[in-house]
Amino acid sequence: ETKSLPWNLKSFPMHDSVSRLIRDLNLIYINEKAMHFEEHNPAHFQWLMADNENQSIYAFKRQVDDETLVFVFNMTPHYYETYDLGVSELGEYVEIFNSDKDVYGGYNQYNGLPLQACEGYCFNQQYKITIKLASFGAMIFKHVKKKEETNVEKSSTVNEEKVVKKQKANK
Repeated sequence: ETKSLPWNLKSFPMHDSVSRLIRDLNLIYINEKAMHFEEHNPAHFQWLMADNENQSIYAFKRQVDDETLVFVFNMTPHYYETYDLGVSELGEYVEIFNSDKDVYGGYNQYNGLPLQACEGYCFNQQYKITIKLASFGAMIFKHVKKKEETNVEKSSTVNEEKVVKKQKANK
């Protein structure tokens, strides 16, 4: 406590990569509503895979309103080129964080392009995505609804509002 922090260590790549990882996680926390809104409310949390003790891979989702984030953790040194992960919604899943990126000191085993969920029962979930899963890796995927899903929701909301307005006018 009597010394200054050794800021010069940031000039070494591994030290700087940890600093960048923490910075990026903080930015995700600030910018993604599903990360911080009512964070202690269990209504926004759901295990997707909690009992995979054979592979030590765990996944959960946080959902607030129409925003869904899926978190995946591989707690072993095993790398999976393809791994089926059960998800609860159709649509695209965009990887917004992967601890195995080279900028964090990893091996760059990340998914890159958006992943499309397809039908197929997987770990008690109706849909699945196939991901690349790095050893000792942590990933966050953001669910992106298809445009037709969003348009259907908007049109049904608009129609509901019109019905409510007509009912009020008739009273």
